[in-house]
Amino acid sequence: MQHLEQIFKRFVEYGITINESKCEFGKPQVDFLGHTINSEGILHMITKVKEIQEFPKPETVSQLRNFLRMITFYHRFILKIAEILAPLNAYLVG
Repeated sequence: MQHLEQIFKRFVEYGITINESKCEFGKPQVDFLGHTINSEGILHMITKVKEIQEFPKPETVSQLRNFLRMITFYHRFILKIAEILAPLNAYLVG
């Protein structure tokens, strides 16, 4: 509650208004811009990971680009992502 009070004081101080209907307070976690935010930090959303896992095998360059966009969105959660995606990215060059 102390942190919320500080934030609201800053909002008033700088003339910032918020839309209360779009706010969620006191929740253990929230989903925001494709990520889950909680006390552990910023995590990937399980539903988004499932979409990636269930994405059909790309058969065209366009489908491959779409798949790579989905993967790249979560690049921060995948170790050595550049090495893993290098063979797939090679198909886009040639």
